[in-house]
Amino acid sequence: MVAVIVVVAAFMRMKFSFTFQLGGYGGRTEDAGVEFQRGMASLHAQNFTEGIKWIRKAADQNNAPAQFNLGVCYAQAIGVSRDDVQAIQWYRKAADQNYADAENNLGEMYEHGEGVTQDRAAALGWYRRAAGQSNSLAEFNLGECYDNGWGVAPDKTLAAQWYGKAAEGNISIAQYNLANFFYSGRGVTQDYKQAADWYRKAAEQGLAQAQFDLGSCYEDGRGVAANALEAFKWYRQAADQNEPRAENELGNFYSAGEGGVAANLVDAVKWYRRAAEQNYGEAEYNLGLCYLDGQGVATNESEALGWYRKGVAQTNADAELGLGNCYQKGEGIPDDHGEAVRWYHESAEQGNAQAEYNLGVSYLEGDGIGKNEEEAVKWLKKAAEQNLAKAQNNLGVCFASGKGVARDYTLAYKWFKLASRQGISEAGDNLRKTMGLLTPDQTTNAERMILEFKPTEAND
Repeated sequence: MVAVIVVVAAFMRMKFSFTFQLGGYGGRTEDAGVEFQRGMASLHAQNFTEGIKWIRKAADQNNAPAQFNLGVCYAQAIGVSRDDVQAIQWYRKAADQNYADAENNLGEMYEHGEGVTQDRAAALGWYRRAAGQSNSLAEFNLGECYDNGWGVAPDKTLAAQWYGKAAEGNISIAQYNLANFFYSGRGVTQDYKQAADWYRKAAEQGLAQAQFDLGSCYEDGRGVAANALEAFKWYRQAADQNEPRAENELGNFYSAGEGGVAANLVDAVKWYRRAAEQNYGEAEYNLGLCYLDGQGVATNESEALGWYRKGVAQTNADAELGLGNCYQKGEGIPDDHGEAVRWYHESAEQGNAQAEYNLGVSYLEGDGIGKNEEEAVKWLKKAAEQNLAKAQNNLGVCFASGKGVARDYTLAYKWFKLASRQGISEAGDNLRKTMGLLTPDQTTNAERMILEFKPTEAND
């Protein structure tokens, strides 16, 4: 399939396919094929009036490629006014001759209710017809139907199968979706290597979101060996296409001096700002933090607060935490510990470990909210299970002293030792005090729990 007339950008949907077919014209006469070629050549030359004239002549002779492309012209207002009803009519004429691209596009029209009453079940039927001819776009669309439950019961396994067929047909967005399935284990057995391989195929076709995710694989060492240089390379390619997540990551790399670049806080701010101006919440938080700390820009608490509020509007958990800290410390706004607790709670509900810790401490001390040791333990435990060292120490104190929970020196030992391993000196002191309170069996049990400890991720 060769794209003609215009190239339609695709993100998660592929709306129209264009075919310039030079053989197998169908229709009654050889003249129809010649007319079709003449029309397509005129369209390529931007002579739309002439192109439409010749394509219509061929279409009127029942030439399926001409009928299909005339439908595209009506759907995309190429040389004619947009007319979805006319597009449907010409697609249907081509589809009646089993022209797969027309069948796929008819499915798209039914799915979106363009030129026809929306009917996702009918769309599914057309996608099936086209996919039965190994039409890659239709295979992708079938995958989306099963993925999202459009016109059919959701079935992640079938979605993965259809995405796989389309991915083998080199449809970049199908390769990307298939990679996401392998990464998350939806519809397939989780396999980070397979995910990275499919991200790479889509990334090499220039798909920005795949370039970002491949960069993430290299940064985290998932499916590939960790390689900060490769991560930076793919983030940069995605950022050059204005992918905000990648722009934010470049900001992180310049802030930390990673990925083969020297630390440059001015460049970090530049990339954070590019992402933030696209309303990317994490970048809005990072840019606010730069203004708060005077990193790469002059210190400006009011500007920091403004960016935190923008991030909060995107329900970004870090921005909610940052706004809570501003209220707690009176940075850029009068201090208000009740408001601080409110925003810590919003962030903690999204699994932000630092917010969980701050909320736990607020409950423990009755700061900005009524003192409640049971609630304190609940939130400290959530943060401790995400391996936040200071939360582990404070949770250990609760178990050792019986605050908000039954006294349990075994669990206190566990949390003190985990925190101590991360360099919390108070936890080391607390651990030594606890050691003499345990029996040998209790110590053995605590050490076993420490060996079995696996940090959770947010909202696990």
